Amino acid sequence: MDIKTSENLIDSVKWRFAKTMPEIPHEYIVTNDYPEKRAEIAEFTAEIEQNGYSKTFFTKTYKYLNIGGYKYWVIENIINRAKIEEKIDLAKIEWEQEESFMDDMIEALDDPESDRPQKEIDSEVED
Repeated sequence: MDIKTSENLIDSVKWRFAKTMPEIPHEYIVTNDYPEKRAEIAEFTAEIEQNGYSKTFFTKTYKYLNIGGYKYWVIENIINRAKIEEKIDLAKIEWEQEESFMDDMIEALDDPESDRPQKEIDSEVED
């Protein structure tokens, strides 16, 4: 199935918000609701299975396929989709937090007027 055919199928169905899982926002379709699209749906689910990437969600591993800002996956007769979140660079965040902490420590050590007791500063440096 080419990308244009996949996009046409995606645009031709009515996606429902999964109200029972608002903490994990996603939408879905029940494939049985579209008997006239059975062949297209079968091709699309095969495309996800054959060309998708595996990822574990809690204890189950699913195949996902990214198309147009969404990731798609199949559970039995349900096709799900969720917006692809922007990935956070955790290493950069950790470095920035560490750098900020070090700046605060240097400032406190250099400032004789600092209201932070030396004992508190020493204990943070030891950690």
